[in-house]
Amino acid sequence: MKCYILGSTGGELINSEEIYNTYKDALKDRVTVLGTPLETAKFNGTAVERFARAEKAVRESDVIIAEMSAASTGAGIEIGMAYLLGKQIYCFAKCGSNVSGLVVGMIGEENVYYYKTPKELELKLKFLNLKQKISNG
Repeated sequence: MKCYILGSTGGELINSEEIYNTYKDALKDRVTVLGTPLETAKFNGTAVERFARAEKAVRESDVIIAEMSAASTGAGIEIGMAYLLGKQIYCFAKCGSNVSGLVVGMIGEENVYYYKTPKELELKLKFLNLKQKISNG
């Protein structure tokens, strides 16, 4: 199963490297991680190339994990693409974060998880019941 992890590397997510490494480490035995915002931030392509790269990752993934502790227009666009393609989407955010109501409405409250620490995030990811939806695209 292929997983694409998306989200912001700025804003309220001050320890983004630690957070995204927690995602990769917790999921490595269960999925192939296609990428995280850490790799995206290092990509130096044009705006068109950046979009094409994100679209490819969303299309190739079976599962989307969205880190939504910090607002990100790009992450919202990727979540919308994944939703329209019928991908299973899980959203994680630090307790107290303001997750977009549109995102919650799209993926369902049961697919939104809050955590206090990277260790709690790791545990929630390890016990997450990953499902694969049938893709429409």
